[in-house]
Amino acid sequence: MRPINKTDARELRQAGLLARMLLVLGSTTMILSLVSCMIVCPADYRLVARSQIQNDINELSKAIGAYRKDIRSFPAGNEGLQALRAAPAHKAGWRGPYYPREIPKDPWGRPYIYRITHTATDVPKIGTFGADGKPGGKDLDEDTLADVVP
Repeated sequence: MRPINKTDARELRQAGLLARMLLVLGSTTMILSLVSCMIVCPADYRLVARSQIQNDINELSKAIGAYRKDIRSFPAGNEGLQALRAAPAHKAGWRGPYYPREIPKDPWGRPYIYRITHTATDVPKIGTFGADGKPGGKDLDEDTLADVVP
């Protein structure tokens, strides 16, 4: 093994300096990306949440349409969306389950709202009260209630 001369020592210092600079640059990049995501991601989350809600409502509407075709009525308000998975009492013609998996929850982990007033022309509504779970609101707290379109 040969002894380290001044040129070798200088190259080692430069390599160490380069490694430290790359480490600082990498750390700074990671911190900036996290901060930018905190600013930008809420808008993206709104889009993802709305997309999930719309997809769930469309799937549940199709299942309710199949239920209505067999039973000749929409599920009662007290039966709710669970009537798509398990036969309600005193309902002849139930050939379900009409929904292939567990009934989904809204993006905030709460059950979807199912409303029907049972008038001759009434169409049920499915939706969510948004992130806060209360009627009204803006952005992520905005309500989404849609008519069932079988």
